[in-house]
Amino acid sequence: MDVIWDSHRDTIVRTLDSGAEGSLEDFNRAIEFFEVTTGIPSNTGTYLGRLPNQSLRETLEQWQEWFDENEHALYWDEERKQVGLRDK
Repeated sequence: MDVIWDSHRDTIVRTLDSGAEGSLEDFNRAIEFFEVTTGIPSNTGTYLGRLPNQSLRETLEQWQEWFDENEHALYWDEERKQVGLRDK
């Protein structure tokens, strides 16, 4: 599970650090992954779409805290093709 999580986190960090260089498709996919997996919204949406900003960096820290607390209960749900959370 670490590889999937780290890959998406690295995509967001790279976008934040570079000033939005890179694939916006990958950036949006990474945000969607974290929102769906954690249930924590990103607050990056504007009428222009999702934007890399300081708010997202703060949300990324919340997502990481969530992961640190729940990593042991995560699994790959083959039927739904997404990460699932087992009961704690």
